[in-house]
Amino acid sequence: MDYLKAVKKGKKRQGRKHLIGHLEGKQLTPRQAIHAKCYDCTGFYDDGARDCASTTCPLWQYMPYNPNRVKRVKQAPEGAEELEEELEEEEEEELEEEEDFEYE
Repeated sequence: MDYLKAVKKGKKRQGRKHLIGHLEGKQLTPRQAIHAKCYDCTGFYDDGARDCASTTCPLWQYMPYNPNRVKRVKQAPEGAEELEEELEEEEEEELEEEEDFEYE
């Protein structure tokens, strides 16, 4: 049986549509590619949606059902740290000016 046909007959689990898309020549995002590979590697998730526990797999840390998977962390845009330091310096200068100001 053709592999694409086998995938299409597989259980409807996370990664199935991405694997089908890949086999049909569509471009996948990294996350979609990981889900597709997990779907493929686990035999189309025959045992259901759960962690495969294949800790030797380089993608395991991103496995959709891994309870300890790596989650995306938002990073500050480039230059944000320098901008924050500049703002803090300006605030300090303004406070110093206010302290030096004499009311008439």
